[in-house]
Amino acid sequence: MKYDGEGKAELEQVDARVARKLAEIHQLLAPGLAAPFTIDELQRAAEARMGGLPPAEQQRLRLKAIVAYAELEQIIEELSQHVADIGAELRTVSHHSRAVTAYNQAPRARVRPVVGP
Repeated sequence: MKYDGEGKAELEQVDARVARKLAEIHQLLAPGLAAPFTIDELQRAAEARMGGLPPAEQQRLRLKAIVAYAELEQIIEELSQHVADIGAELRTVSHHSRAVTAYNQAPRARVRPVVGP
């Protein structure tokens, strides 16, 4: 992946997918909790929500949350791959930049044509 306009747009799309998936999980587990919140606040709100549901609804909500979390992990894996690709590209660019700098700083030897005997 080249980190150019297309690569940036791809990263922004993945970022938007992460935000949507986090919002979905938030809505599932603690719909009344306003952001920003701490993990402890989220946990308390989710426990309160689950405690107010009948067992069948609790099970269904757990399954939905598990699926949403698995989808989030998949999106995060995609994002990690993009970050790794960008890191590889940066290393390549850095290597090329160092080579160009070294070439430009190297003393130039004048080559004289060899004239026959």
